[in-house]
Amino acid sequence: MNNRILIVDSDEKSRIRTATILHQYGYDVHQAREATKALRDARRLRPVLTLIDMEMTRGMNAYELAKIVESDRISSCLFMSTRYDSALVAQMETLRLYAYVQKPIQPLSLIQVIEFSLSMSQKLMALEEKVEDLESSLEGRRKMDRLKGLLMEKKGMTEPEAYRLIRKRSMDNGEKIEVTVEQMLDSILK
Repeated sequence: MNNRILIVDSDEKSRIRTATILHQYGYDVHQAREATKALRDARRLRPVLTLIDMEMTRGMNAYELAKIVESDRISSCLFMSTRYDSALVAQMETLRLYAYVQKPIQPLSLIQVIEFSLSMSQKLMALEEKVEDLESSLEGRRKMDRLKGLLMEKKGMTEPEAYRLIRKRSMDNGEKIEVTVEQMLDSILK
């Protein structure tokens, strides 16, 4: 199982302290002190979690980095902060998973938030995959219905006859029915 965590914090003392805590709990920890390097490292390492200091002083801000990391599906992000920033928290609500840990870091609190975040992230990813599968299935169904409608209109077939023709062609060609539907739609619409 991937247990890599990337810590992004421009404060070296804080970054090392956080890394030490995570090492003690068995995490494979990597560190970056600025956003550009963090993004390169995240793409290369594919961490399970990216822990980002909200007060980063170099490069892009914490929210911009998290937005890229999450939109590229590299990892989930968790924030660290010495203070509550309502504007950044409002921005964080647009992210897939948003939470933050108060600095100075308390080991038990950090581990609890990380474990909760990882659990929620896995559930969210499973739901996103399910939604993608359903959308793909629905799109396939729409194409099938469109092809059947065109066959009924152009060839005077009934719906069951159109479906049997599509299914037979798929079986004869030894390909998935979705591929056959795409090919037949392309040839009819040309």
